[in-house]
Amino acid sequence: DDEASLRLRKELDDAEGMADSYVAIGAIYQTAGKPELARSNYLNSRGVYQRLKSRQRLVMIDVDLGELETQCRNYNDARGYLREAMRVASELKNKESNKAAYHAMATLDSATGNFNDALMEFKTYLVYRDSLVNDENTKRTVHQQMQYAFTRKMTTDSIQNAEKVNRDKVKNEEEIKQQQLYTYGGASGFLLMLVVAIVSIRAFRNKKKATEIIARQKELVEVKQKEILDSIHYAKRIQQSLLPSEKYIQRKLRRD
Repeated sequence: DDEASLRLRKELDDAEGMADSYVAIGAIYQTAGKPELARSNYLNSRGVYQRLKSRQRLVMIDVDLGELETQCRNYNDARGYLREAMRVASELKNKESNKAAYHAMATLDSATGNFNDALMEFKTYLVYRDSLVNDENTKRTVHQQMQYAFTRKMTTDSIQNAEKVNRDKVKNEEEIKQQQLYTYGGASGFLLMLVVAIVSIRAFRNKKKATEIIARQKELVEVKQKEILDSIHYAKRIQQSLLPSEKYIQRKLRRD
């Protein structure tokens, strides 16, 4: 991330790299709508460029600060940075720097209602822009600007990649938690099914045992019933054998 990049460049004593990192980080905060953090990083970068006496880089960071303060409506501060950028760019006779400074100043004057000045500055910006074609000095400046932009982009990409890694990490952690929930849910469901199965098996065994007991009792009742019926039939036969027949009784009654 940005802090790690700065720490590494500090360890390597890469002052210019540190300043470039500050610029890139400031640009990210500016884009994210965090002007205080953007300003802090731009000023850190400006301090390093001052120590390095890198006037070309100072012009560009002053342009960045001027554009930032214009966005924040700190017009006096913006004008101070942009005037300094225009002064140094004029001394350096660097067309690329002059182009950036005049463009930023035209934006500032337009925002503050100085439309005549804004128009003149914009025309000057166009002159510098058009005069850069096939200019050897421009080639060197373009190379510096490309390196400057590349460093900003690399740092920005690095931070964005770190943010993506963090997002992926959070997403993976959420997926792991979700899988754990599924696992716990599956285990709970399995345990519930196991309990239901055990209860069902016990109920089935109890029912089977009760059925067997009822069957044995039914069989015992049938045996007892048969014994009683046999006893009744046996008593009836004995009774019939002891008693005189109905015809015998009728004959005896007629004789009498």
